[in-house]
Amino acid sequence: MSIPTKQPSLSGEIQFFDNYIPVLHEGDYKITVTQKLKGAGGANGFDVDQSFTEKQSFTIAGPRFSLDPVDIHREFPPPGHQGRFETVLPHMTLTKRALPWERNVFSDAAIPWLALLVFSEDEILEPVIGTGVNPGVKPNPTRSSSIRLEQLTNPPTKPSVVYPDVTFDPYEKPATTLCSVIDIAPDTFNKIVPSESELAYLAHGRKVNIEKKSTSVTVGGSGTRVEDATQWFSVIVAGRFPDAPVGARATATKNGVKSTGKNIAHLVSLEGLTKYIPATPGKKATDFPTGTERVRLVSLASWTFTCLPVSGQSFSALMEGLVPDSDGDRDELLLRVPVPTSPAASTLTQTYALDALESGYTARTYATRQGEDTFAWYRGPFVLKLPERFPANRTQYSVSGQAVVYDKDKGLFDLSYASAFEIGRLAAIHSSVLTSNLHSWRSKGRQLLDRLQQRMSSSAIASLFDTASGELEAEAALQHAMLTESFINYLTGKFVSSILPAVQGANASAPAGVGDIRPANQSAANDAQKLASALADPKIASFLQTIDYEELDPILTFLADLYLLHGVPFDYLVPDERMLPAESVRFFYVDRNWLDVLVEGAMSVGLHTGIDVGFQTAMNTVISSGLYELIHAVRDRLLGIKTPSLKDAGDITLGGVLIRSAVVSGWPGIEIDAKDASGNKISLLRMDHVGPEVLLCLFAGVPASISVSEPQEGLHFGVESNDAVYLRHL
Repeated sequence: MSIPTKQPSLSGEIQFFDNYIPVLHEGDYKITVTQKLKGAGGANGFDVDQSFTEKQSFTIAGPRFSLDPVDIHREFPPPGHQGRFETVLPHMTLTKRALPWERNVFSDAAIPWLALLVFSEDEILEPVIGTGVNPGVKPNPTRSSSIRLEQLTNPPTKPSVVYPDVTFDPYEKPATTLCSVIDIAPDTFNKIVPSESELAYLAHGRKVNIEKKSTSVTVGGSGTRVEDATQWFSVIVAGRFPDAPVGARATATKNGVKSTGKNIAHLVSLEGLTKYIPATPGKKATDFPTGTERVRLVSLASWTFTCLPVSGQSFSALMEGLVPDSDGDRDELLLRVPVPTSPAASTLTQTYALDALESGYTARTYATRQGEDTFAWYRGPFVLKLPERFPANRTQYSVSGQAVVYDKDKGLFDLSYASAFEIGRLAAIHSSVLTSNLHSWRSKGRQLLDRLQQRMSSSAIASLFDTASGELEAEAALQHAMLTESFINYLTGKFVSSILPAVQGANASAPAGVGDIRPANQSAANDAQKLASALADPKIASFLQTIDYEELDPILTFLADLYLLHGVPFDYLVPDERMLPAESVRFFYVDRNWLDVLVEGAMSVGLHTGIDVGFQTAMNTVISSGLYELIHAVRDRLLGIKTPSLKDAGDITLGGVLIRSAVVSGWPGIEIDAKDASGNKISLLRMDHVGPEVLLCLFAGVPASISVSEPQEGLHFGVESNDAVYLRHL
């Protein structure tokens, strides 16, 4: 079915659509607006009958001779992979749902302007133009050549080449813009380029649920807004099976030549060549001119893959290879450096080092501030055993040195938490949004405290609260103090009875006539000291926490992303490559103490005075409670869904998994579902590609089982091993 104007909601995991034809195709358009003014002016006026016309030209442009890599979601078979692919039709998934139909090159708008063609190595001719014929330059694996656009329509070759009949737009700059081309024989063109009716079936749209997918390749990869955790894709399918290797099928020879199994796929533009494409299979199209030896095609994307007679890099084979076959101890699935076997007669030093490695620590070179070169222990937030949670009312770190752990018996440092503090601090400094909002928030906090001290310690204003009529005058006086209406209402109510005595007590002066009774070595309390003293009062801290600070929203948003380790260098998450070797999966807990210190480092930026520290300390409860709940909504916000945030006081145990495999790059939209020991679903806090072949998942709980599935948008078409197609009954 075609996509209707009112788009349906997704009732399952995936929906298929015949096409997505845009309202306006690529091209030049003109808007004409006419306004008519007509009316009678009356006895002393003038009749009006005029028309005013304004014209505005505009152009809708899209991909034509090249494709942005962002527009490509995935290719199948995956580029460079080897396996049993000869029974599957290759396809390409695009992030733009209308891309195959944006250009109207056929009479029927439902026919795409793109086609995915699959070649054997000998079906693409050697390049005779562009980079492919430069002396000493070997043609790339897909046998394409890069040329200037002007060479596409006026090639410096023999007239035996048929090239696309296109006209360039002024903005396309044919003298400097490059494109990729391939040359094929006319017979090859007639054999493998689908007819118009076939092309309509070789492109379609898909709407897919992405709740279980990586946000870096869905939301982040497309750059488009997502609603209801669904995303649109367009799919171009090849109309030809790959070339099979020797022994895989009876057709593994071509023209008497044994096949190597290597295949080359090209996504090509059909613009300017449509007259050579028949309307239906078997119908006659325009013949190529006599003497034509080459047909030149514009290639927008290409890749290679190899068919093997045995299973190779298939999804199931790669996934099964992540877990060792042994049924015994699965310690090899823990995130740590491989621990050597303990010697029969271990020394205390050896035992100490082995225990540290088994706990997930690594030894890193460390230069102390005194200039001494030594080593220190380090581990990131991913741990094998959860440490005891920091007390909620502890004094937070203000500098990284306070987070350093020193083992005086061994003379070694543990820099794990100190590193977390510095990472958070550097991340905050790098964010202009956070630093500006922190400055504004603290400035308003100090302004609030200053004015409260000035006004509420005034006996004249305080006395106004004694009568109902005086409250109106008090509100007027406080109105000049930058206070919002809701805050003023609070001050004229609960504040008078519970908070005011504490403020006045903190600023109480000595009785008149007594003189200065402080010891000679004690200085007089200044305003800052008075405010600091007031901030230490629990009632005032509680009062400050009730205020609605608009700056807190962007601050908490930044901290929630940081808490989920967005922007933290991967070397600090996995400090040793041996922890996560190629084709492996590793499980871990998440140390929330490490995350808390990371946030403390970010919040330490711009703390200049004791008042700033006191104000922020008083607000720590608001920050932590808001942060702990917000981390459960970060992913929902990206996916465009609204779900109640999980109540989290910082005591929910977080778990995670890291996968490093070709399955991550070959199947970027893989789906992960986690459940606890009771079979209940565990929500994903984060699922992102943190490297070309590395996938990171963080869970709001500790999974007992994790299932990994092939992507719905990558569902492919093909036949069974006996070349049969079995129908399904829905």
